Amino acid sequence: LDVRSSPDLVPLGAFRWHQNFQTVERGRLCRRPGFERFLKQEAYNNQDLHDQLLNAQLYVDGSGNVQARNAGREYLNLIQPIESLSGWRTLFAGSHSRLYELVESTGNWRLLGDGFGGPATDPKYWDAASLGDTTLFPNNFDKPQSYILGDTISGSGLRRTRDIADLDTIGITAAKVVAQFMGVMVLMNVVADGSRRAMRIVWSGYLQPLSWVPATDSIAGFQDLDYDEEILAAAPLQGALMIYTTKGIWRMSVSESVFSFKQVYVERRSRDKCLAYPRTLVSTGFTHFFLSRTGIYEWNGFLTEPERPAWLHLGSGTIFDDIDTSCCEAPVAEYRPETKEGLVSWPQPGQACLNTRTFVFSPEFQTSDIIDHGFTAFANYTSDNQILLRDWLSQYC
Repeated sequence: LDVRSSPDLVPLGAFRWHQNFQTVERGRLCRRPGFERFLKQEAYNNQDLHDQLLNAQLYVDGSGNVQARNAGREYLNLIQPIESLSGWRTLFAGSHSRLYELVESTGNWRLLGDGFGGPATDPKYWDAASLGDTTLFPNNFDKPQSYILGDTISGSGLRRTRDIADLDTIGITAAKVVAQFMGVMVLMNVVADGSRRAMRIVWSGYLQPLSWVPATDSIAGFQDLDYDEEILAAAPLQGALMIYTTKGIWRMSVSESVFSFKQVYVERRSRDKCLAYPRTLVSTGFTHFFLSRTGIYEWNGFLTEPERPAWLHLGSGTIFDDIDTSCCEAPVAEYRPETKEGLVSWPQPGQACLNTRTFVFSPEFQTSDIIDHGFTAFANYTSDNQILLRDWLSQYC
């Protein structure tokens, strides 16, 4: 056949554009199912957070009067599930200026705090990690916030989240990255004593997420990586915490009851094969995937350097032909174990850093396709409609 006269044939080395399709078991191609409202199987109230609790944005002014804030609807940039010590699950959500907690038994959300983030023209992105019943929320701007399940409203901000007293003591006023590793909370890329320490790692006491002051009876401490690097993201892998910077990858591990740090990949000049979009780091459990400036790379402990799989690079070119490179924080990714797919959403130029397209790839079948819609946050969440005693007493007086 003459390829030039047969539009159904794909030239060698090229790929066919698949939009809103999905590869399922045995490599079969089918139409991708549509989207549903969150927890739509339940009697519907506000599970999808459609009202964003705008009427609940209250604070106490300098005269002791309760006032309402004027912030309107905002795109969510954090969806974070956690599991408490008792096995009870909940879901947190965050936007530029607000944090929420899902109360699944009522189908509504609880406003944990608002008034964060500063001017809305400069969006701030939350990170979150949990240890026991305590969750920490840094946004690289405000003081890192802590929330213990069941905390009540307090303070002039009428918030359920709290500043962390020990961080004030050691001079930490902001952080970009948080992770839980080996029973300690870890903050990275921090503002310490009024100066940005983009390479600094600070960790709490063992099983003490609110204890950060070094002492003889605490393992709390800090470590600086190379001074010309900026920490962008971190995720666990094979018993270690992999820390991704602008110029390489570091491994944080435990050696003889102390933390050790080893640089496992570095490229200082070109920053080739390095993470460029912090929120695109995802884990399949065995390997990490992330967006660099030129492609989607894979990294695990058995590789000498990050690799760009050929099958993935052929399809992902559509991202790098179309991404707004000025919006480094906007692109977001996640891995869905249910469908064994990775998803990457990114903003196109002229969209005010709002994600408008999604690239989906299947490591199992080595296929990819495009969704003509963008997402601002991802999460895997298993429904849990148990009710806490506190909430039961509140609902039934």
